Amino acid sequence: MPTVLVAGSTGVIGCHAAAEFATTPGWRVVTASRGRGCPGAPIDEHVTVDLLRSGDVEGMASTRPDVTHLVFAAGAGASQSGGPADGAVAMLANTLAAFRHSRSLLQHVTVFQSGAAYGAGLGPYKIPAKESDPRLPMTGVDEQLVDLLTESADADGLRWTVLRTDTVIGHAEGGSPNLLLAIAAYASVCRALGLPLRFPGTEQDYRALAQVTDAELLGRAAVWAASAEAAADNVFNVTNGDAFRWCDVWPEIAAVFGMSVAPPAPFPLAAAMADHSDVWDWLVDQYELVPTPWHEIADWDAAAAALVPGFDRLYSTIKIRRAGFAEALDSEARFGPWFERLAKSKVIPPVGGGHTHR
Repeated sequence: MPTVLVAGSTGVIGCHAAAEFATTPGWRVVTASRGRGCPGAPIDEHVTVDLLRSGDVEGMASTRPDVTHLVFAAGAGASQSGGPADGAVAMLANTLAAFRHSRSLLQHVTVFQSGAAYGAGLGPYKIPAKESDPRLPMTGVDEQLVDLLTESADADGLRWTVLRTDTVIGHAEGGSPNLLLAIAAYASVCRALGLPLRFPGTEQDYRALAQVTDAELLGRAAVWAASAEAAADNVFNVTNGDAFRWCDVWPEIAAVFGMSVAPPAPFPLAAAMADHSDVWDWLVDQYELVPTPWHEIADWDAAAAALVPGFDRLYSTIKIRRAGFAEALDSEARFGPWFERLAKSKVIPPVGGGHTHR
């Protein structure tokens, strides 16, 4: 039976990948992180390890010679937002070196990359962006990860797959904040203040093309990449496979929270939310929510960058479909169920109508 090690399993990407492997027959699943792993997923084993400490990683690898597949998601959540990846390159280097020295059965490695490869954090890029587009003349964290991966694969005879995402939406207990949670927290606070849900950008931003990568779909793509011959030694864009405009989705999000919508306005989201910790504390107490501090509930700068990039965003997913992974999701239809799951897990207040903060 193949054994997959999901490194970075406390994050949204790693946790959903682990959960998908765990529910796919024929896989033994081991997770590795500094935290508790992926709560709720039926994994076989969890290893608590600091991937930045080479000695710890070597110890882990020496006791897991049966690992055949590595899904490396450590630092992936930060990478998606273009922020610092918390030593992701060093963690991957330590992990690959440890399995090399342990003479393990490792055959395949999957790494996640963001739209930084297309210059998405720099300004408008060619759309639809394709995997065959030339590389930018600059090396960021994502490029370093891929370079390290391919160099190790050449030296050790490994196969590899890179899954390139846009903004990832989903939730994992204890995982890093993402756009989904930022919108939910923003809506919850505005509703508590008796305010309408206002899009924090210009009319042009409101009508620009957008796309997201659902964490559950990404997890299924990771399972496919680990076993499909067509996925080996290849880079693939992974999004939900559609595009939308916030002007169409925003009113639907407001309806989920029982709110009205105001016209868009280009205000700084991070500054607007900075002084509302008291409102959030009141909501946590009022609805007996998971006590997440306000400064940890969302990365407001990353959320603003995802909501108001100032240009259209669109990746082609033709390559991965032709290779055999043809799953797609209706992005507009995914936000509501995700918000309901957050509410059911007591991460945010109940959706629908709510009390007003006094």
